[in-house]
Amino acid sequence: MGASIENQIQEVISRYKDSVHLRVSDAYPDGGVAGGLDLLYMRLERAALNQVCDGDATFSRYAIWANTLRDTIISCIRELGEDAANLEAIKILVQVANALSAFSDIQGLFEQRQMATSEGE
Repeated sequence: MGASIENQIQEVISRYKDSVHLRVSDAYPDGGVAGGLDLLYMRLERAALNQVCDGDATFSRYAIWANTLRDTIISCIRELGEDAANLEAIKILVQVANALSAFSDIQGLFEQRQMATSEGE
């Protein structure tokens, strides 16, 4: 029998929290920044509206929105470059980006559970 959901969540958080390097979740498609900030708010709105009507895609929509946030942060990190004056800011941005990836992975766990429950009914 697999690990409990609580243990799986703790494993995901540890994997991202303990990294000083960017870790990009692959639980959902990349958020991308090609659409700019409009996509950021459009994806948040789609997730929230899906949640309002108890839609099946709520987990994935929030995770894709989180990936969009993460990818925007990664774009900012690249813009900051390797200037020593930016190193502390970059460290913080890496942790925020990793937390968003962890969020996406956790949402993926819940979506898998939801699908397994639906299939078992």
